[in-house]
Amino acid sequence: MAFHPDGLFAWISGIWWLGGPDLRAIDVPNVKAPETWKFQLMTSWRKSDDDEKIETADVGLADVKMRTKDFADPFRSANAWIPKGTPVYTNRVTYWQPVPWDNLGGMMSLAGDATHPMTFRLNHAIADVAKYVAALRTMKLDQEKLKDAICDYENEMIARGGEEVGLSKMNTEMVHQWDKLMQSPLFQKGAKRIA
Repeated sequence: MAFHPDGLFAWISGIWWLGGPDLRAIDVPNVKAPETWKFQLMTSWRKSDDDEKIETADVGLADVKMRTKDFADPFRSANAWIPKGTPVYTNRVTYWQPVPWDNLGGMMSLAGDATHPMTFRLNHAIADVAKYVAALRTMKLDQEKLKDAICDYENEMIARGGEEVGLSKMNTEMVHQWDKLMQSPLFQKGAKRIA
């Protein structure tokens, strides 16, 4: 992750650290040729009216390269080295608060982004699945117990997911404002320095 005073947030996905100098990438066709390794780069910023003008891959790529030219390495170089013609996708990050729904008497339920998509923060899909499975294990093949177990799961998940959606929205706004970055939930609860 990298943060810039101009309100930019960037990360390189697909790298994981095994300790020491040993890094791994998403796709490593030739371990001895780092120029063949593939990663996913992401740069975000608060939307402006100018963002509507980014319509083609070349314009999008030029825009990202311009925005990341003042970053420190490896973010500056990673973006500068993206080959011409590489598709650059715009993703408008969305979120919504979970609300109760008709689960058809416990016969249908939802988890993860289907109920509470959120912006930059933790995704609760794993917690949802764990609690959903735990709810199913508490009942036997009895329709009334199934309905109660699913309703209990949904009530807990909607409250937990709703709280996290609010925190993730606040976090997303704060990581794009240099003067609020250090007070963001990411820095207060979620970021851990490893180097």
